[in-house]
Amino acid sequence: MNIRQLVIIICLFSINSACSTVTSLKRINVSALVIDAEKYYKHRKYKQARVLYEKILLSNPDHLQSSFRLANIHAYSGNRKEAISYYRLVLQRQPQHIKSHYNLSMLYLLAAQEHLFHYLAQDTLPDKKLNLLLSAIEKFNDPVQSKSNLDQLADMFEQ
Repeated sequence: MNIRQLVIIICLFSINSACSTVTSLKRINVSALVIDAEKYYKHRKYKQARVLYEKILLSNPDHLQSSFRLANIHAYSGNRKEAISYYRLVLQRQPQHIKSHYNLSMLYLLAAQEHLFHYLAQDTLPDKKLNLLLSAIEKFNDPVQSKSNLDQLADMFEQ
C-alpha cells in the first residue's frame, strides 16, 4: 500500500466518523425536541408544541407520534382540513393506528353534524332517524360521553 492509498483511507475513515457523529447529534436533538414538544402538548400550549413537532418532522418525516400530535393540535384549533390530512398521513404509514381512526371519524361526524344542521334549517319536519343521528352526534361531542361506541351509531340505521 502506498502513501496515496493510505491518505485516501484515512480521509474516508474521518469522513465516515464525522457523518456518524452528526447523525447521532441529530438523534439527540430530535429526542430533546420530542421531550419538549410533549411537555408543551400536555400543558395545552399548542402553538409552541406545533412548532417543535413541525421541526421534528422536518428532521424525521416518519415520526408518527409528531404527525398524530399535529393532527390533534389542528383539530383542537379548528383546522379540520389540516387535521384530516395529518390523520390520513398517520394511517397511510400505520393503518392500525386506532386513535387516528377514531379522531378522523369524529371529525367526519362533526362535518356531518354541520351538514345536518344546514338541512334542518331548511326543513321544518325532520324525520325520526335524522333526530336520532343528531342526538348520537351530540353524544360524541360531549366530553363526558365521548367514549361511546361508533358501532352504536351504525346499528341505529340498521333498525
